[in-house]
Amino acid sequence: MTSPVLIVDDDLDLLEFLRAFVEGRFSVATLGVTDGGSVLSRVRTEKPALILLDVNLPVRNGLDVLADLKADWSTRSIPVIIMSAGADARNERKALSFGAVAYVDKPFDLSDLETLIEAYVPIPKRCASIGAS
Repeated sequence: MTSPVLIVDDDLDLLEFLRAFVEGRFSVATLGVTDGGSVLSRVRTEKPALILLDVNLPVRNGLDVLADLKADWSTRSIPVIIMSAGADARNERKALSFGAVAYVDKPFDLSDLETLIEAYVPIPKRCASIGAS
């Protein structure tokens, strides 16, 4: 069984949209978190395959959460894609230097996001129909 994808965003509409998109496209369970303060405990208990992490979050900033994830030996290998509503080159450099695998600006192109996710959560292979001879 594939580990879930953890999606962290305080915009509930976007969070639910991303959960439906990932679950539908990748046939994998998702978990939703709306603040930076809950991420580390969820990651330690759920062991996600991938984290989609917003920068601007209540309680704890996404970049601070990322730094903590990458400093902890038990969570540092989990790939993290950072999402941000404001194109900020400084935040992008910081996120990548902390160990994020990608940084995407909102609004993002779904096909680009899908390609990024697919690198870490493979799309299930479709069974080909075998015709009778």
